[in-house]
Amino acid sequence: MSRHTQEQALVLTSRLVGEDNRIITLLGPERGIFEAMLYGGRKSKLRSLVSPWHSGTIWLYHDKLKSSIKISDFDPTTFRPSLRENIYKNMAASLATELVIKTHAADEAQDCWVLFCGLLDGMELSDENRCKSGLLRFLWRYLGILGLQSDCLHCVHCGELLVQEEARTIHYSTLEAGFLCPSCHQQGEIPHQPAEGFLLSQEAVHYLQLTTTSMQQARSMVLSSEAYYQLRQLLFYLASFAVGSRLKTLDTGLGIL
Repeated sequence: MSRHTQEQALVLTSRLVGEDNRIITLLGPERGIFEAMLYGGRKSKLRSLVSPWHSGTIWLYHDKLKSSIKISDFDPTTFRPSLRENIYKNMAASLATELVIKTHAADEAQDCWVLFCGLLDGMELSDENRCKSGLLRFLWRYLGILGLQSDCLHCVHCGELLVQEEARTIHYSTLEAGFLCPSCHQQGEIPHQPAEGFLLSQEAVHYLQLTTTSMQQARSMVLSSEAYYQLRQLLFYLASFAVGSRLKTLDTGLGIL
């Protein structure tokens, strides 16, 4: 590898080291998640450019002896200012960032890059209500990249179609890691407890189905408050399950997300 490289990158986090320097966590479409050192005080122009959720071209210097990477320059082409100005957007972006970092971009750098940048770009251009449904779609699709997305079309036991003409409540079993039709749920006598499962309306499950098969239709579907709440509970649980512990952003963003 050359000591000097130039590539596309998205700034995820920035944390202070010492008095003036920072360790920057970045996502690249080829490299995935990596860290680089940023030197310079508060008046440094580069420091103001290398901020969370800015993306563009970054220049890196690789010190082989120290096994470290230094940021030499950064030319951000996308700034996304509303992600810092709107509290919901900020918490939603923070939640997605924490998930991506803790799962190492699902070891699928390119797919993660496209999906995550799409989420950030969409939230930048959308109002808060659209951002809420956009976060749900991101979480469900990212679970797919992780290989943790359950079949939302059929019952995990009998294979019956979940969404039918008659109104029915559908159960997601955390024990089975899948969706159960009403018949299989009753036969299994699984308690309606969040620790063991989640109850969802057909509307909520249909939204997951559209997110899986037709993103255009999913974006145009307006969720009821009940379906949104059900999906939020389920997807936040599954996101925490993916990292092996509750996501910290869910605690700091309690009452906002």
